[in-house]
Amino acid sequence: MNFEEIIENTIRKVVREELARHKNDIVTAQPSKNDNSKYGDVGWLCKFLGVEKQTVYGYNSARKYPFTKKGKKVMYNKEEIKKLIESNRIQSADEIKKHAFQDFTKHRTKKAG
Repeated sequence: MNFEEIIENTIRKVVREELARHKNDIVTAQPSKNDNSKYGDVGWLCKFLGVEKQTVYGYNSARKYPFTKKGKKVMYNKEEIKKLIESNRIQSADEIKKHAFQDFTKHRTKKAG
């Protein structure tokens, strides 16, 4: 075996080992077959929120987001999570000014009338 063959075989071996080592990561990173399901798992919530698994587990401990357990598997109602996120929405400065102006004119009209 010449030097090039040794290098090529070594690279193939290392790539195979790395692929085997990260097989679970690769499989879980793929979208689920049924993306329209009502519930998402920890991986779904990680992707949805853009956080790591440890962060989601911390949220679970703090009961930040509602979840259901089926055996050891934690599931999140996708619509419930989306509504919860939207309900914590912070208004923009323009929205605050608009509402303040509306409230001001509303109260001013009541006092004048």
